[in-house]
Amino acid sequence: MKRGHVVWGAVLVVVLALPMLRCHKQPARAGLGPEEGVAQGVPVEVPELSQLKTIDDSGVTEPELEKIISQLQPIFFDFDKSGIRQDQVGSLVANSGVLKENSVPVVIEGHCDERGTEEYNLALGQRRANAARSYLVTLGVRPDVLTTISYGKSRPFSLGHNEDAWSQNRRAHFVALPPQAALKATQR
Repeated sequence: MKRGHVVWGAVLVVVLALPMLRCHKQPARAGLGPEEGVAQGVPVEVPELSQLKTIDDSGVTEPELEKIISQLQPIFFDFDKSGIRQDQVGSLVANSGVLKENSVPVVIEGHCDERGTEEYNLALGQRRANAARSYLVTLGVRPDVLTTISYGKSRPFSLGHNEDAWSQNRRAHFVALPPQAALKATQR
C-alpha cells in the first residue's frame, strides 16, 4: 500500500512539472507565414545578432548613429495582417535609403496590439518583422545587417485600449544598434 502511494506521488510530481518545462519562452524567430505582401514559399535567412556587423566595423560614430536612429521610421499594419500596406511603402523606401548609405546593424522588431493570445501575437509580430525585412532586402539593403525579433503584444507603444492605441501598436520598429550593444551581441 505504501509503495502505491509513492508511485502515485511520483506520477503527480511529473504531471505537475511538465507544464513548467514549457514556461521558458523566447521571442519568436520563425520564418514567414502565408500572408499577402510576404513572399510565399521563399525561405528567409535571418542572421542572428552575433552574425551582424558591429558599428565599429562600419566606421559609424555615435553622433552619426543618433542621426541614423532619428531617420528610421516605423511602419504600421492592419489588424491581424502582416502584409505591407501601400501607405507604408514610403517609410520603407526612406529607411532603405538610410540603411544603404549607412551599413549599420539594425534589429527589426515586430509588435502587435493587445488583442489575441501571447503565442499568436509573437508569431504575428515575427511575420510583420520578416515582411519589413524582406521588403528592405528587395530595395537593396544588405541582408547581413538586418535581423528580426518579435515582441508580440509585450511592448506596446500606446497604452490605450481602443482602435487609436491599437493601430499604433501594430508596427515594425527599426532599432539601429549602438556600438556597445552591437559588440555585446557579437560576443554572445
